[in-house]
Amino acid sequence: MELLIRLVNYGYAPAVYTLKMSLMIVAIVTGCFGFMHFSANPSLAVFLLVMWWYCMVIYGAAFGRAYCLQENMEVIKSELVRHTQIMGTQGLYARLIKKRIKSIANVGLKVGEFHTMERESTPIFIDHVVKTVVSTLMVFRR
Repeated sequence: MELLIRLVNYGYAPAVYTLKMSLMIVAIVTGCFGFMHFSANPSLAVFLLVMWWYCMVIYGAAFGRAYCLQENMEVIKSELVRHTQIMGTQGLYARLIKKRIKSIANVGLKVGEFHTMERESTPIFIDHVVKTVVSTLMVFRR
């Protein structure tokens, strides 16, 4: 399990980071232009605002539960230990299996090279997008 998550992190961390940044850029640009052009061209503005909303929904759908891997590693490890007890494994072999299971690191999905997904990632993303759109609208108000 740990090896699988590490392989996914090694192979897909840059792709996850690129997707996150792409969704953020598209959300900010479509939100700003949607609100700016609402009075001039309502149909284009509605389309852009729907795109803004979809970018935030896609981020939440894609990464909303990614933090669960790290949180559920302890549950998975305890279930493996319980399963070895149910199978009747005893003695030195049982202790070796328990030590081996406890040595599995609690790793999570990485976003880029440094950050792992956390429970707060989706609300932080939405908060950042909304604050940036509002700040940009305040700067470029007409």
